Amino acid sequence: MMERAKKSLLVQHEERFYIAHSKWPFTAYVYENTISLPHWHTYIELLYLLDGETEIQIGAKQYFGRPGDFYIINSNEVHHTLSCEPGKNFRHLVIQFDPGLIYPGASSMYEVKYILPFLTSSTNSYICIDGDSLKEIKDILNHILEEYEGRKPGYELEIKGCILRIFAWLVRNSYVDLLDEKPIEHLIEMKELLYYIEKHYQDSISLEMAAGMVSMSPSHFCRLFRKITGKTYVSYLNFIRLREAEKQLILTDDTVAEIAANVGFANVTYFNRIFKREYGLTPIALRKQNRSMIEEY
Repeated sequence: MMERAKKSLLVQHEERFYIAHSKWPFTAYVYENTISLPHWHTYIELLYLLDGETEIQIGAKQYFGRPGDFYIINSNEVHHTLSCEPGKNFRHLVIQFDPGLIYPGASSMYEVKYILPFLTSSTNSYICIDGDSLKEIKDILNHILEEYEGRKPGYELEIKGCILRIFAWLVRNSYVDLLDEKPIEHLIEMKELLYYIEKHYQDSISLEMAAGMVSMSPSHFCRLFRKITGKTYVSYLNFIRLREAEKQLILTDDTVAEIAANVGFANVTYFNRIFKREYGLTPIALRKQNRSMIEEY
């Protein structure tokens, strides 16, 4: 059953939402429609609303956007959009890019300090900013679209620079949570563990095993892990598992018990309890909420 769930998710990702037309790790375009169905992708999405009031669902959170609003949707977040006026199109400027564009394999301190916390933190899974404070960002977004469509020599570097400028603006305006200075030096050695958890969340990864992967004692590991992520190790592992469960609830027909097992929970009662605590809804209620909106539309 786990294989069937994974196959369903891959169809949503690879066949419908993959950036197939771009040979570079980014793309930019104006999307015009009345709806985009629930989906997720491994790249980060910048969504700037150009025209039409839009209902935007990101996980269990619902927003009503107006022209000029700006959303940053982190990788692996389930989301969809609907026109608030059925039959009338909305227009969105969409910029999508691989996280590796701004966070390559090198372990430079600025990447660790400013970018990795955004990629791994549950509090930075998406950012919503109303249009009243966005003049500078609007200019950068429009410039990215012009560069992508014009493709003049060096446009790849220009686009990467623009995306980094957006992140700098987010940091300076306190939209991205930052780490305390003290544990930053340890985040470099911890990042491989965080990525390992992302890929192997369904496996049994005990605290002792995780501590051993970074050559620390369990007690020292627990203290440092909480400083870096803002969560205990168990809470962080559960957060990753719940995020994957959320995708499967929306994008597959697997039962709640099957999904709980798929993502690594041996006890479905425990899964239901912490899911409701995290999202404010039971798994069944979240599934019904997302599907009823699409069906009614």
